[in-house]
Amino acid sequence: MSEGQERMRAQRRQFMMRGLVFVGLATVAEASGALPPGPNDVATYVASVVVFALCMGCAVVPWRRLPRWAIGVPISLYFVSVGLLLVSGGTDPSVQSTAGGLSVLVLLPVLVMALYYPRSYSVFAVVGALATLTAVGIAAHSSEATNLRRLLVWTAVAVAMSVTIHHLRDNLEGQIDESAELTRLGRIM
Repeated sequence: MSEGQERMRAQRRQFMMRGLVFVGLATVAEASGALPPGPNDVATYVASVVVFALCMGCAVVPWRRLPRWAIGVPISLYFVSVGLLLVSGGTDPSVQSTAGGLSVLVLLPVLVMALYYPRSYSVFAVVGALATLTAVGIAAHSSEATNLRRLLVWTAVAVAMSVTIHHLRDNLEGQIDESAELTRLGRIM
């Protein structure tokens, strides 16, 4: 096997491991919606599972052959799935809900985009999270104060997380460049 083929295989393994972490988290969260007492709206929960399966089906797409922005398709599907999952659990405090705390799921794509993609992709993910939470707030019949609070808190967390991760990435890239330059100078000496 050539060195180039070995490098491609290593990159594929690394990509799959990165993806499996996020897929695993999302799968556990999706499955948790079925735990007792179960979803308040079974049809919406099933729709969420179907959309999530479509999103996971995107894992077999040959992403290296597509433009980088095409990653927006599975990310959008994921947001739809999360929105349906949140709506299926309901937000009426008088009804026991399975959606309690699952709003945090909108942060997974924000984290992925901040770690592995340019800033503009992070903006897309933050706007997607904002749109998802807005749609859930409209679809679920909770109070405006609750909707606004959820929207503001999770959007602020998403923005802070994205900005911080991109800043850390920039610092790391700068240190790597500096290290490479020092290594080059050391060889010259």
